[in-house]
Amino acid sequence: MDRRVPSPTNDSIDLYIRTYYSLLRSSGEVQVRSLEETHRTMGSSLHAGADHSEPDMGAFIYVAQRLPTCLAQTRRVLLGQSREVFARRGFPDVEQWQPVSSPGRRRRMFFDGRDRLAAYIASVSDIDDLIPQLVTYEIEWNKLHTLLESSHALSALEQHDLERTRQVLELSEHDMARLAGLWQGALWDNLRVIAETRKIETKAAASEAENRQAEVVDSTDLVRRDVDGPAPIAAEHLKSAFNQMQDAREALT
Repeated sequence: MDRRVPSPTNDSIDLYIRTYYSLLRSSGEVQVRSLEETHRTMGSSLHAGADHSEPDMGAFIYVAQRLPTCLAQTRRVLLGQSREVFARRGFPDVEQWQPVSSPGRRRRMFFDGRDRLAAYIASVSDIDDLIPQLVTYEIEWNKLHTLLESSHALSALEQHDLERTRQVLELSEHDMARLAGLWQGALWDNLRVIAETRKIETKAAASEAENRQAEVVDSTDLVRRDVDGPAPIAAEHLKSAFNQMQDAREALT
């Protein structure tokens, strides 16, 4: 797959796209945390509350509908274009893992039953769709984690007290009902996982992720030289996708 940076539509989306394409072109793992700053700066209408301390449940529920439920247990997301790509990276048996899906998006995905999710990526538009979803999910997950850390919140979870949990999470009755409907039988298990786990656990890991992003942003001018490739429409796909996602989100509220 061609992973060169698509041409930009505006400065904030330009920076966001360049950051994650540059990170994906690197040889190591990419911390989702390293994309949070540019994600917030972009000011997506899909994730209007990204920079707020209180949860943006509209955004969280929207992306959770397009990601498999097992993402609550996932610590590593593997992206590949074919079985051969996964095999070359040391994962020859991903198609033997459990097939998983989401109600709002058709994409071939497999879960290893522990903490790894493999997702097939067919085009750059798939990347532009999935990466913002993962970043949104992590930002909002960590907000929920902060609210669920208290003994009062843990007590509500243990007792499966829906009303107390709703108050702890500062959710409307409508949003709590949407979350419960989305996760169905996994609601309490997922909330306990959120209470126990941040998506990035240590300050050292967060600092490392931020430093890596800073290095990528500093090298943006060098990356610009690679832009004249055959993928000029991906950024326009992203802009269009944001508009479509916002329309769908408004229809759900």
